[in-house]
Amino acid sequence: MSSSEEVRDWLFEAIQASGKRPIEDTWSMEAFTLYLDEVDEMYVPLSLREGLPERLLFETHIVRDEVGEEWTGFVGRRVLDKQVVLRVLMCGEKKLLAKREEG
Repeated sequence: MSSSEEVRDWLFEAIQASGKRPIEDTWSMEAFTLYLDEVDEMYVPLSLREGLPERLLFETHIVRDEVGEEWTGFVGRRVLDKQVVLRVLMCGEKKLLAKREEG
């Protein structure tokens, strides 16, 4: 399983845990490298930034559930080794999870 599939599976499991069903044919993904100061605090609070690399590879996955809500799951990976160091999960504009991964 590729690292992108692992992130997609994490997002799908989170949707199912909420009691909803993800619609697989609405899934999309993109990846880009950003400096942390380019990322809005709504997505990555200042409290999580300390000790993170200055620049991360962000992998964003978006899918709709059975009632049409848009779910976004993204991970921040270290650029050098692609290790996940940050996870954020949102449903619409509501942030459900923002946490550091130790690795």
